Amino acid sequence: MKKIFLLLFVITLQISCSEPQTKGEYLKQYADFINNVEHEYKDYSSDDWKKADAKFEKFAGDLKDKFKNELSFTEKALLLSYEVKYNLYRYANDE
Repeated sequence: MKKIFLLLFVITLQISCSEPQTKGEYLKQYADFINNVEHEYKDYSSDDWKKADAKFEKFAGDLKDKFKNELSFTEKALLLSYEVKYNLYRYANDE
């Protein structure tokens, strides 16, 4: 029974951490990422920012390119707002 539970847990974890396969998954994961940064950025360490920067680059770069032909004008504007928000939070404490 423990093996089955562990296997299901690993599969669920893999699926939840996987790269989005559809435009809808991409938009949802990107929104969740930006919301998390918005709520947690004040507590981020430099290591946290390195991890967040890598995720942001993936969302704003490779994944955006992957789905660019499927995005509406409104969705493109939304993604632009995510880029602005991320950079505002990222550099909020820099003087």
